[in-house]
Amino acid sequence: MEKKDSTYMLAHHDLSIGNHQFICKFGSSFFAKFPEGEVTGGEGTITLNIEKRSNLITVAIEIEGEVKVACDRCLEDIIAPISFKGDLLVKLSPEIKEPTFDDNLKSESDVLWINSTDEYIDLEQYLYESMVLSLPYSRIHSEDEEGISMCNPQMLERFGIAEDDDFDLEDDDDDDGYDL
Repeated sequence: MEKKDSTYMLAHHDLSIGNHQFICKFGSSFFAKFPEGEVTGGEGTITLNIEKRSNLITVAIEIEGEVKVACDRCLEDIIAPISFKGDLLVKLSPEIKEPTFDDNLKSESDVLWINSTDEYIDLEQYLYESMVLSLPYSRIHSEDEEGISMCNPQMLERFGIAEDDDFDLEDDDDDDGYDL
């Protein structure tokens, strides 16, 4: 069995009741654990503000950084900024319960039930998914100082993607610009 990286494992039994803060860095080795994912590298900071109570742990998570993903247009790597803020409620119980909707929560996915005898809370998957969900909607290369796309021109040609100038419509006599 593969040994888990303890960087993203919260040893909740070692925490006293009250507030705690942990700050850790993430890098490309973090994303290597998700070889099928769309993020192939990156770096940044994860801040965990933890409030521990007897049977509930609230984890306020902040993630800031940059990740390497494929450009939506030319498929070459680009660096995309990520920023995430969210709360995860960890409920401790002798039996694992199915999530139920709580009006105080944003959604059911904000709750993680773990057995109270478990030594660790594994945050790795939650952190990865939070990073992926915080990616920009459109991930394309930026333009240079002259307004020209930094995308690989050979790949654009291969995919048949034309430059914006190729989309200029010719003027005709119709007001709507379309031929029927």
